[in-house]
Amino acid sequence: MQFLQKYPKFKYSLVALDYSILALSFFIALKVKFWPHLDIINNMDYFIHPLYWTALLFSLPAILVFQYNHLYKKHIFITIVQQEVLLLKSIVIIFSIFTILSFFIKVPDLVIQSRTVIVAAALSSFGLLSFFRVLIARTVYVTVSKNALVRRKIVIVGAGQSGKLVAANLATDQKYGYELIGFLDDFLPVGSRVFAHYRNLGKIRDIQKIVQFYDIDEIIVCISTVTHARLLEIIETCKKTGKLVQVYSDLYELVAQKVPVERFRDFPFVRFVEAYNANLNNAFKRLLDIIFSSIAIVIASPIMLVIAVAIKMDSKGPVIFKQKRLGKGGKPFMFYKFRSMYTDVDDKIHREYLKNLIKNGKAAENGGKEGVYKIVDDPRITRVGRFIRKTSLDELPQLFNVLKGDMSLVGPRPGLPYEFEEYEEWHKERIKVLPGITGLWQVSGRNALTFEDMIVLDLYYIENMSPWFDLQIMLKTIPVLVFGDKHAF
Repeated sequence: MQFLQKYPKFKYSLVALDYSILALSFFIALKVKFWPHLDIINNMDYFIHPLYWTALLFSLPAILVFQYNHLYKKHIFITIVQQEVLLLKSIVIIFSIFTILSFFIKVPDLVIQSRTVIVAAALSSFGLLSFFRVLIARTVYVTVSKNALVRRKIVIVGAGQSGKLVAANLATDQKYGYELIGFLDDFLPVGSRVFAHYRNLGKIRDIQKIVQFYDIDEIIVCISTVTHARLLEIIETCKKTGKLVQVYSDLYELVAQKVPVERFRDFPFVRFVEAYNANLNNAFKRLLDIIFSSIAIVIASPIMLVIAVAIKMDSKGPVIFKQKRLGKGGKPFMFYKFRSMYTDVDDKIHREYLKNLIKNGKAAENGGKEGVYKIVDDPRITRVGRFIRKTSLDELPQLFNVLKGDMSLVGPRPGLPYEFEEYEEWHKERIKVLPGITGLWQVSGRNALTFEDMIVLDLYYIENMSPWFDLQIMLKTIPVLVFGDKHAF
């Protein structure tokens, strides 16, 4: 399958190894506790017991905890101490969840109630993972990589200082399993030497042919001295090859700071891949939106009722503020918020604010303070409005936008028509997907970002959009709302 070829094979092998060990750990713990005299070879009753199948099923979502703790990132896998620490952390999380489930779900034949079994499974899984994953699999991978038995062929796009620096490190560190084939650069003659014996293989527009001819597995883009728009063009050209694209660029430095990314030595690589089965991805995302927004509406109903009463008592006007916003593909829709401003106010302040923010990266109304997304001391805001804005409770009615399908729980924030008029062409890429209530930049220190920072984070989210990524962002939104921006990752 082409999809499987986009990622290093060792990652799939690790997933299979981790799942097998987790399942085996439950197997051992259940056998010792409940069936010490059972003949496994001649008696199949063990394998059809509901507890065994519960353990097998529970081991599947446990892999997501490993993923969340970055245990499938190459720079983590080739370490010993850091990998052990993250393994211990993951095991604690996994079996803490299992203990909580066993406490609340009292079905002996389906959920393991014995704390002894849970502790035994946790200890055996950590021991087995430490032995087979850290000592055996890691040693085999590093040995094979250093001896060039299995390598991922790569090409570097950009023959400038960044590209040469990455190439120099690739030449001196073989344990990552990379084999550099050459460079692509529009400003050098084809065949000219770039670094050591590595040469310029051609122009960027020729990357399809070069990837096929040299059987390239991965593309690393190392370009900083271009505009955002041009870098996006280059990335899109590279993605059309169907190969994994990693970007090392000053223009994506913010993403590397805010999002855990793959690293090669001290170089953060921001990943881009051609979307796989986008229709299935979108369908699953929509299903999650419906489920979670419905649950959230039910839970938040009492809070929304209290806010509605407070707004009515505080100032004249409707409880719900309705405004035309731009959705997917620029399609307008009616956007809902709790009203936080006085009625009949002029939007001139906000128009001027957005214009300065987009054009200059800062807002004149904030004394030129760079990276402030909201207007400070806005005289249009009511007393209740200040509170619900500070706590983001004014956003709750957007759950109905999600339920209607105008928005998603996670995505770029929906822009205003007069905001869209100020966009540069590359900014407009953010309307390729449904807008969201929360997003990557909201959990990345939202009041400490420039407009371009926000666009870069939005575009990174769009390129890497998945239900798993959405879930991570939603989980990270909770501490941001509770503790404020300083707790954003």
